[in-house]
Parts: sequence; structure tokens; C-alpha cells
Amino acid sequence: MKKFLEKIEKGMAFVNKHPLFMFAIMVVCSIFGAFVCDGVMCADPANPGTGDGSTDGPASVASAQVISPDLDMSDVEKFVTELLPSRHPVFSILQDGRRSQAQSWKHDWYVSDYMPVLDETTASAAIALTPLTATALPVAHKNYFELHQTIFVKDPTIVGKYGDGFALLVVDIPSSGSSVSVVPINPDATTGTKTIPANTPLILGGTAKGEDEWTADSKVIFPLKEYNYLQKFMVKISETEYQKLNKKEINWGMSDYLRNRLFDMKTKIEMNFLFGSLAEVNDPVKGNMKLTTKGFKNFGVKNIPSPTTWNDGTFIDMYNDLFEDNNGSDKRYALCDKTFLANVLKTPFVTRIKEAASTSEELNINWGRISIGGNTLLYKKYNILDRIGTSNCAIIIDPANIGKAVQIPMEEHFEGLDVGRTKGENSSAVVIRETSCPVVYNPLAHAIIGNVFA
Repeated sequence: MKKFLEKIEKGMAFVNKHPLFMFAIMVVCSIFGAFVCDGVMCADPANPGTGDGSTDGPASVASAQVISPDLDMSDVEKFVTELLPSRHPVFSILQDGRRSQAQSWKHDWYVSDYMPVLDETTASAAIALTPLTATALPVAHKNYFELHQTIFVKDPTIVGKYGDGFALLVVDIPSSGSSVSVVPINPDATTGTKTIPANTPLILGGTAKGEDEWTADSKVIFPLKEYNYLQKFMVKISETEYQKLNKKEINWGMSDYLRNRLFDMKTKIEMNFLFGSLAEVNDPVKGNMKLTTKGFKNFGVKNIPSPTTWNDGTFIDMYNDLFEDNNGSDKRYALCDKTFLANVLKTPFVTRIKEAASTSEELNINWGRISIGGNTLLYKKYNILDRIGTSNCAIIIDPANIGKAVQIPMEEHFEGLDVGRTKGENSSAVVIRETSCPVVYNPLAHAIIGNVFA
């Protein structure tokens, strides 16, 4: 140490005796500094850039200092968003529903798993009562009918023998036109005709085959087919070297950014899953095509008006409407805005059953529960509806008839990027991706109460 101090003293004495040498060192340093600032290291203070979309330009130490001066603080409370299932119930319901592995950007499925049992006439038809005389019956969906199928006319004023409801048998399905050929099963006379008006409901029954027809081919009826586009959702989280250094003081790092962006990403995906429109959009800037997914609202789900007066009667009527097309499913999830939920909870009937500790935990979410006639409605306040400004609205989902088609699942695609190596930016990044779409199997099992876009 003594020798080191002696060398420093000798160096200082040399500088004092030769001031021109010191001046030369200063000139060299200034030229080098100007070169560095002009070519590489100094950020433009007028356009610092963050690399995260707030301004143009790559992420850098200088840009982080300009855009995030709060990072210079050594005493900042750490806040991490909690990714609770209750914050994104639509995500949780779809994840728990039928899950399909999509093989392409377009996903097809059958709308429901049961065959149609109701159709109607499209024009008036005079059914001949004379034996062995067939009549053309115009129907709305000829593909619903099978050869030798029985049909029951749903009109109490049109009766057959013994006062029974009038019944028909399909004897031919012509390849052209929109009619099926029928004969009466239970005519109340052997002459004349019986008129079936237009728009008369027809209940479709089973087939009646002859003994020698057991090997005959019957027409196969498939449910209606539906499809959706898988949308590519993606977000990027960048962290500059400056932020990495400062996180040692404030205990805030990439995992914290990641949680906040995941929360926001799931919220925005729920918006698409609920309200999205099926489309192929040409991007004039990037010169490519984007696919957007069809949301729950646009699949033909039931639209039920919100009750204008809330009492036991209007509540029970609305409740029955929700389970009208249940197809054996006896459970519904109700995601309510604050006004709708308040009206439900103030209904006298619901007030009485609340006292019986009617709650249920499903999907790691605590729900209120209303059970009437063997059907169960699980309800919860849905903050996203309040955030978009709805009033007296609710989204009703049947978990047995909804699902999600996934090509790239979110939980399997957290990608770390070293941006410093790929783009010359002084930062690193994580990209989160998911390619998916909602799948609605039976639209009439779901509903939207009120006008969410009012």
C-alpha cells in the first residue's frame, strides 16, 4: 500500500510539471465521447423509445430513465396482480368445458348433439283423406325428415279419428322442391281434405317400417355444422438492462410484469370470446391477413329482455326461460353486472332462499346458488360487464354445451427472447401466445339477458 501511494504522488507531480500533457488527454477524451454519443450509446431525448409500444424506437437504458423515472426510487411498494379464477370466469368455464385440439386455423363442429324434433309448414296444404292418396306438404327444413317418419300436427283445432291429434306418415321425400309427401295416419273420414295452415308446427316422431323394410337404408340426419376461426392472441413484455439493475432495489422484475400482462391479456381475450365477430381482415400496413374469432353473443344464443319490474313472478318466468332448451343439462352460470345482481338479490323469493346459505364453489370460484325444480343457477358479479358500462344485463352459460378449441395453449407457450441478440436492443423479453376460439354446441342453451351494447 505504501508503494502504491508513492506511485500516485509521483504521477501527480508529473502532471503538475507538464500541463500540456493533461490538456492532450482532455482533447482525446472529448473526441471519443462525441463519437460514442453520436454513433451508439446516447438516446435521442426527443424520441427516447421504450420498445413496448408507448413510443417509437428500441428499449434502452436511457429510454427507461426518461419514460420510467419512478424506477430511480429506492422505496417503491411491490404490487403483483393476483391471477384469481374469479377475475376471469369465462376463461375458467371454457377451460373446464369440452376441449378440442384444433388442427388448423378453421375449426368445425356440430352445433348440437341431438336431432331436430320440431319443424313447421311454409304454406297451406290440403291433406287428402282418401286412402292411398299422398299429398305434398311444404316444410321449412326438408332435411329434417326421414322416409316413413311419423308427424304430429301441433294444432288443437286439427284433429283425427277419435278426436286425437292429426298425424301423418312420410311416404316420399322428392329430391327437388321443399315438400315431403304424406298420407294421414288417423283420418276421421275417407273422403275430402283436411287443411293445415301455413306456419303450423310439426312434431317429428319415429319411423314406421314394414316387415320387409328392416334392411332398407334410412336417411341419416346430421345436426347443423358450425365453424369458427382461431384467433392468434399475443403480448410481449420487455425488460431493459436498466430495469434489471433497479429491480434489485425495488424488488420488481419480469415475473411481476408478466402477471400484470397476463391479467390484461385474459381480460381482452374474454372480450373476444364474448363479443367477437368472425372475419378475415386484410392489414394494409403489414400486408397480411388477420383472423378474428366469433364470440358467444353472435352464435345465435337466446336474447331475453331484462324484466322491467322485478318480483317473484317475473323472476320465475325468466328462470324458466333459461332452462327451456336444456337438453338434459340442469346447470347454468350467470355472470351479472351490478344492477342485474342487485335486482336478483332484492327479489323476495331469492331473499328467502339466501338465508339457507345457498353458495357453491366450482372452478375454484365461489358462486351464489339458486335451485328451483331440479335446475341450478350459479350466479356471480362479473366486473367486466360493469367496466364496459352495461346496466341490468347478464350472460348465461350452459357449461355442458360450450367449450374451447385450442391450437396453441397459453400455458405451454411462454417464450423467452434475448432481444439484445436478435434486434440489438438493450433488453430481454417474454412473449405470451395463445391460438384459440370458443365453441358453442347448442346456442339455445345459452342466453344474454338485456342489451349489453345499449
